[in-house]
Amino acid sequence: MNDLQELGSVLYRARTELNLSIDDLEQQTKIRSRFLRAIEEGRFDEIPGEVYLKGFLRSYARAVELDAEQVLIQYYQLAGEAKNSPKKQPEPVVSHQPTPSRAGLSRRQRRARQRRQQRVIALVTLLLLLALGVAFLSWNDLGFF
Repeated sequence: MNDLQELGSVLYRARTELNLSIDDLEQQTKIRSRFLRAIEEGRFDEIPGEVYLKGFLRSYARAVELDAEQVLIQYYQLAGEAKNSPKKQPEPVVSHQPTPSRAGLSRRQRRARQRRQQRVIALVTLLLLLALGVAFLSWNDLGFF
């Protein structure tokens, strides 16, 4: 058994301890079952890219109640990439003044914000049309048209 298969078996054992099937995990994580099996069997080269693999490992770990960051660190160490470990990266410089950032919002928050903006635009448009209609009727009663 190679080192990556060992990581896959840790994830497999965690899944089976929770009595989750591959189908259950697929539903929960939205990761295709073939990729979940590849991870469990240590065949990480079958995952379509490093970014996907890291995301899949995080999602899988969370779904089976493991510490996702620890699973990633173990992956980095086993894959010989300990220098890229997120725990070893320098902390980003944080400004003391909060600034609204779209990057800081979740997808759900961005969608909610977009829907609110669309509602405001629709309401303003409706009010403008209503005002124009009232103005037109008023001028029409006065004989301007």
